[in-house]
Amino acid sequence: MNSEEANIGGIFSLAATGLIKIYEWLTFDDINNFLQFALAIGGAVFLYHRIKGQILDNKIKKKKLKE
Repeated sequence: MNSEEANIGGIFSLAATGLIKIYEWLTFDDINNFLQFALAIGGAVFLYHRIKGQILDNKIKKKKLKE
C-alpha cells in the first residue's frame, strides 16, 4: 500500500470528505450521504493501511539496527 496511486487516492478521499462536510455546513444543502460515507470509509481504510505499513517499516528498521 505504499504506491503513489494509493497515497493520492487516500489523500483525495480524506480531502473530499472534509470539503463536502464544510459545503454542507455553509449552505445547509444535503449532499448525497452515501457518497460522503463511502469517501469516509475509503479514507479510513487508507489511514489503516498507512499506519500498518509504517509500523512494519519501523519493526524492520529496529531489527536491522540490532544486527
